[in-house]
Amino acid sequence: MNSFLKIMQKTEKCVKKSKELYSLLSPELQTLGLDVREHTSSFCFQVFKNDGNIGLSISIPPDAFGNDSDSIIYETALLDSSGDLIYDDDLGYDDVKRFSDRDELDIEIKNILL
Repeated sequence: MNSFLKIMQKTEKCVKKSKELYSLLSPELQTLGLDVREHTSSFCFQVFKNDGNIGLSISIPPDAFGNDSDSIIYETALLDSSGDLIYDDDLGYDDVKRFSDRDELDIEIKNILL
């Protein structure tokens, strides 16, 4: 199988897993008063504090998606009110953060946005 096809298959899996994650997280986060933006046809979605000043991009990136379909890496990136990527050392975001399990991701969302 050529590498382009492999990349496309991984991307499709990431989009599917991201939609599943969005379906699970969105109602819970909205109940907590967070602004969960609509999921588009990509492998990420955005969640903002209720005041809209800061947010997180939550993704399942293809470059970190293992060959084993059960191995999922979650990635968060810090966003400003416009949805642009920002860095803030005080919040621990000198780069994106990656998490190997859902519990770690849930803790990060709550630590940054609540």
